[in-house]
Amino acid sequence: MSNYSYMDSVLGIARDHYANASKLPLSHDGCKTIEGWTKNYEKSRSAIPSFKTIQEVIAYAQDIGCSGFNHRGNVEDQKITDQWAELDTRFPGWAERYPSICDSSFSKPQTVTVYRGRLLSNISFWHMEALLMSTRQISQLPNRVLEIGAGMGELARLFKLSFPWLRYTIIDFPESLFFAEVYLLANFPYASIAYLLSQSDSWQAALNSDFTLVPVQNSGA
Repeated sequence: MSNYSYMDSVLGIARDHYANASKLPLSHDGCKTIEGWTKNYEKSRSAIPSFKTIQEVIAYAQDIGCSGFNHRGNVEDQKITDQWAELDTRFPGWAERYPSICDSSFSKPQTVTVYRGRLLSNISFWHMEALLMSTRQISQLPNRVLEIGAGMGELARLFKLSFPWLRYTIIDFPESLFFAEVYLLANFPYASIAYLLSQSDSWQAALNSDFTLVPVQNSGA
């Protein structure tokens, strides 16, 4: 299968999942939670049918004025240098322990730069810090991680890069899951994703999938 065909199919699959998930009824608590995101989700609902490439999807998701996910700015070399030094101070030896963590090659070009052999952005360090903080007190990482409210899946990507065997579950609103599904499949084209559209969907599939995406409407399944 050509790369174009694969990426085209990713968009189609993610749109189908979103279309079905967006029809699911939302609980009262879910409605209260979504209030703060109403404007961003309304924008996303309008934008999702219009995307022609995964690059368009990711560029939209990385624009805080559109998606609300990502406090990403145009790259500043001095800021990257300072952020690296700060992370080194807080987590000595992190770069040697995690040689693969970096920003995605699909990220907006004006927001990334190569520093010490890694593609980095200002937001890279925020996600790397989250990964390091969540793992430094654990002698042995569990086989599965659950993240509630994952945005476009950038932290999930870093965990999978660092621990390839890990099974990662995300619970979020359908709009967020659309961006996460596209982003994760773009970065991990051979990954398996289980999307649980109903409470009758088998969790057995999720146990064997790299990523499991659960609309918040089904989070009690």
